[in-house]
Amino acid sequence: MCSGGRGFMVCSGWAWPHAVVCSGWAWPHGVMCSGWAWLHGVMCSGWAWPHAVFRVGVASCCDVFRVGVAVCRHLRLLVPVLLGYLEVGDPPEESVRLKMLEVLQSTIRLAWPRMASRADALLRSLLRLLVDVSADPGLSDSVRLQLMEGSSASLRLLDAATQRRVQRLLLQVDSRHCSPQVLCCLATVTAEREHT
Repeated sequence: MCSGGRGFMVCSGWAWPHAVVCSGWAWPHGVMCSGWAWLHGVMCSGWAWPHAVFRVGVASCCDVFRVGVAVCRHLRLLVPVLLGYLEVGDPPEESVRLKMLEVLQSTIRLAWPRMASRADALLRSLLRLLVDVSADPGLSDSVRLQLMEGSSASLRLLDAATQRRVQRLLLQVDSRHCSPQVLCCLATVTAEREHT
């Protein structure tokens, strides 16, 4: 349950101090941790938390389907938070990255008409994630496979949301600078072009 502006927020057993409140924005009394108030609190302060424990806590209760189509109103704040979470690893389980890939996929499904303007930033971040994961020797094969499959699924959804623009951009990727694992993931996205 969320409390007033100077209180704290408890969500899935995690408590965050009043830092959740950003620039004087106060939580309405009696608002449960669902909907726009919850999302606003996560977006305003969640990305800045340097400690992995807080990031795992935010990721564990981050469910965009609670907000629904209203997530479109929050894309300006939500997309940088998602990209920030995808950049920082939490080995060996990579639970935060896996959860954020799920949130990104849900966001793309819910806000697909507005993804065209954000496609470049999302594509850049997903490609960076693929390259980082493929080159990380500390990841187990199962975790690496999960991250690469999640990234591929996100790329396919983004491609569908942008009317095949992602496929056109991926065809321009220089294959000499990519590992075979990354090329295999990219092939799953560009292969759809040959079938359609």
